[in-house]
Amino acid sequence: SGHFWLATETPHVVGSKAPGAEHPRVAMWVACSLRGHGGKVLFVNFHLDHPTTEQGELNRQRGAKEIVAFVSEPRWAGYEVLLVGDSNGEPGALAYNGFMGSGKLVDSWAECNPEAAKAGVRRPPTFHNYKGPSFEPPEMWAQTAWPKSLTPGASRKACHIDWMLHSRGLQ
Repeated sequence: SGHFWLATETPHVVGSKAPGAEHPRVAMWVACSLRGHGGKVLFVNFHLDHPTTEQGELNRQRGAKEIVAFVSEPRWAGYEVLLVGDSNGEPGALAYNGFMGSGKLVDSWAECNPEAAKAGVRRPPTFHNYKGPSFEPPEMWAQTAWPKSLTPGASRKACHIDWMLHSRGLQ
């Protein structure tokens, strides 16, 4: 198990922050062996930057690339991968595309809702401001977010910002 700080020149120095970031962002991981099964899983939890500026978006994209590079290291050959995290960006946004563009990962929501995903149905919010399923993000939130952190073509923020991605062999 371990951790690394995202989008920084010092990823192994606790609390390192990316350029222009308000808060440090981290990925934590654990490698697990499944009893009685013989399988192995690499579990990674992450929290990406909250982009309200171009630099924040660059930090988020860099963090996504660093996580993909980490799970692609040769030491994880033979492991299935499960990534869960607060991406602070929506499906179709640049960081999401960075994860999905690797060709190694599957979006669990899209896998479980294939018709809705294919039709481009707006996903439910994973951030709901403690109001539950009836929560609708205020229109002004889309105006304060970095435009490329939103789902392409969206006029308002969907707040589907928490993702569960996994390798193709994990079902």
